[in-house]
Amino acid sequence: MDDKDTTQEELKVYVRVRPQQRPDRIWVRAVNEQRLRTTNHRNIEEDIEYEFEKVFGQESSQERIYETCVKPLLHHVLNGKNASVFAYGPTGSGKTHTIVGDKMAPGIIPRCVRDIFSQIYAEVAGGKRCKFDVFFSYLEIYNEKVNDLLNAKATDLQIRQGPDKQLHVAGLTEKELKSFDEFEQSFSVASKKRVTAATKLNAHSSRSHAVLLLKVIKSDMTKSPAQKLCSKLYLIDLAGSEDNRRTGNEGIRLKESGAINTSLFMLSEVVDALNKGKSLIPYRQSKLTRLLQDSLGGSASSVMIINIAPEEQHYLDTNSALMLARKSKKIVNAVTTNYIIEKSEKVAYFVKSETVVRKRPAESNSRPLSDIDSNVLGSLVDGHKNLASEMQQLRAEVASLKSQNSAGCSQYSGESVNSTTARVDDVTFDVADLQPKQSTPLKTSSGRALVDLDDMFYSPFILPPKAKKSKASTRQSVCVPQMVDFGLEQKRDQNSKVLALLNGSPNDLVKLPTIGTKKAQIIYNWRMANGPLSSIADLQKIDAFGGYKRFCQANIVPL
Repeated sequence: MDDKDTTQEELKVYVRVRPQQRPDRIWVRAVNEQRLRTTNHRNIEEDIEYEFEKVFGQESSQERIYETCVKPLLHHVLNGKNASVFAYGPTGSGKTHTIVGDKMAPGIIPRCVRDIFSQIYAEVAGGKRCKFDVFFSYLEIYNEKVNDLLNAKATDLQIRQGPDKQLHVAGLTEKELKSFDEFEQSFSVASKKRVTAATKLNAHSSRSHAVLLLKVIKSDMTKSPAQKLCSKLYLIDLAGSEDNRRTGNEGIRLKESGAINTSLFMLSEVVDALNKGKSLIPYRQSKLTRLLQDSLGGSASSVMIINIAPEEQHYLDTNSALMLARKSKKIVNAVTTNYIIEKSEKVAYFVKSETVVRKRPAESNSRPLSDIDSNVLGSLVDGHKNLASEMQQLRAEVASLKSQNSAGCSQYSGESVNSTTARVDDVTFDVADLQPKQSTPLKTSSGRALVDLDDMFYSPFILPPKAKKSKASTRQSVCVPQMVDFGLEQKRDQNSKVLALLNGSPNDLVKLPTIGTKKAQIIYNWRMANGPLSSIADLQKIDAFGGYKRFCQANIVPL
């Protein structure tokens, strides 16, 4: 995969304030299209302002939410890039209405599927020689178990990671779609299987997280073989966080609430770990965060829609949701294009040369040995014997030459070449003329020669590894030119280059010795949250960055 197929994108966070449902003090209000203002619960005379990608007030429509937040992602989905949309917020804040909607005001899921098919039909009608295959799956995470909503018998499914590093749910139903009507029929039946129940705060409270997965395979028929792109669109309706003191949950409802709150807590832990640049992100601590791994710090173009309730009774949950939203804005995903490589294409490279060399054998004109004249057969046998004798003679001559060569070399093994002259083919020359003046190479604090970050080497000579010196031999060898010495300015310039790369893109960071892909992403995420590095020593401020001393030994030139 080329660098041009990967782009760095920040997670986009939108906030939607649902309409007021009861006569209570308004705690949250939209100031403008990007600012939100809440009352400080510690001092009601003060206000707190938040800024997001977009803020939608109580009058915002389903269509406006979809057109602004989600529709721009469909272009990525139809061109081999993953995308993710998930609604987050406290119970009763309108998440399911935003994602699913109803017949009068359809939500994000039906609008997405309808527009995907519309864009596919438009591309095919426009003359593009492309073939599209669309599949969908629908699951819920209920009490930390993954259940298939398209197949009631498939419960407690396991989340796996394939050789291509892509996550999938083992045994999950994948249904092919030919039209929007076919999807609508299957989706309406599956949605009724999702677990819901009534609480004191929400008459239709979702008791599970629901994930709808749309998979699109695009085949470019203008190429031979056809180039295939595979993309996934995750549409996620998260269950709301609940305060059991106010919801009145008991028994099974209390157990469900505990599982929901635990998974949402682990979601906040993942966001914190990404913002702090930690090397270990706790994706595996819950099924929800495992499924969201591609959406948070992964390879998908992601959108988070925070749903909040404006009433004062929800202010604690509202503040928690807005705090998570503010931290999520700093997450950066490396959005990549996903190609499908068929098995036949993988094998083609290895068998190419064999296929070219192997030719169809010509038709045989040979006769059985019984038909060959005995005189001819006898001469062939004699020729074979003579050839074997000649080969034996050649081997003996080669062995003799080897022994003579080793005897000739041993004459000089005890000679000392301490003189300043040598003879080669009766020509006398000064050995010192062949040796350049010794100079001290530019070295790091560990004593290793430093590699230039732009030209790879300061001198045009590539130094070979040093050969082990034999104690018995005192023969002088011709010296390989060493790297030239540099002054203080050049050393400072070298350290400046290292700092410039540390403040560059992840592709620049991996050019530095001891910096791999993981450390590059850690440094990049920390910079997005805290600003550029002012000095190389700032690396010590990154909690998840290990090996600072080793990095300095490999890259920094002591002044």
